[in-house]
Amino acid sequence: MKQLEKEFVLKLIPYFEKDFIVRQECWSSCKKSRIDLILQLKNTDYFFGIECKIPNKKRGEEIGRFIKQA
Repeated sequence: MKQLEKEFVLKLIPYFEKDFIVRQECWSSCKKSRIDLILQLKNTDYFFGIECKIPNKKRGEEIGRFIKQA
């Protein structure tokens, strides 16, 4: 993860920790993919995944790769 993205993720964690159990940089069961944050709503079995990207001048195919990753 690029440093700017890592800094952004670290800023999000305190905000989400109010209502969620937060897990960082979680790997898929096949160990081929990773997501920045997994949020579990406290006292439930509801989960949300968050993939963070820094906005820049990417277009078309590059953005498609980010969407596929998420």
